[in-house]
Amino acid sequence: MRSWDSAILIVLVTALISAVSSESTGSRSKGFTVQGKLIWPGDIISAASVKLILSTDGTIQKYAWPQPDGKFAIHNVPAGSHLLDVAAVGLVYPQRLPEPLIIRPVGTADYFEKQAPFNLIGFLKTPYGLMIIFGALAVFVLPQLKVDPEEYQEMMRQNAPSSTPAVTASPQRRRQN
Repeated sequence: MRSWDSAILIVLVTALISAVSSESTGSRSKGFTVQGKLIWPGDIISAASVKLILSTDGTIQKYAWPQPDGKFAIHNVPAGSHLLDVAAVGLVYPQRLPEPLIIRPVGTADYFEKQAPFNLIGFLKTPYGLMIIFGALAVFVLPQLKVDPEEYQEMMRQNAPSSTPAVTASPQRRRQN
């Protein structure tokens, strides 16, 4: 597929010979006529915004625009293999079609990605979220961890037993008793 929104239709022109158009002119024409019908949802686009491009070996040969009812014809097409591109903004067309040509869109084209909803966990995993977390820890938690030396000594005095510390006897003194 090309970067612009159209589907490539591979059409063998020799299979699409229109005997009616060549007989009605009465004279021998230079090529064949490729004709068909293009179907699109009327509420999305109009016939004026749809273009058919016939190319051979990457070289554009002919352009055509469908009529309001969707019918199109490309006259004087030389024999051989050609690519028929349908350029319609917002619609995607299939690549291979059976004869007779009735071209229907297979879906709508999505040009933009859908935005994901806000995810708090995902936000906190980003560098900006981590900066916020560490900043909050530095402001609220770290001051609570600070210990004043005077308060520490006061806590040690309150937790210490009121009697004199017990002296443990050495193993030799234990035998003497």
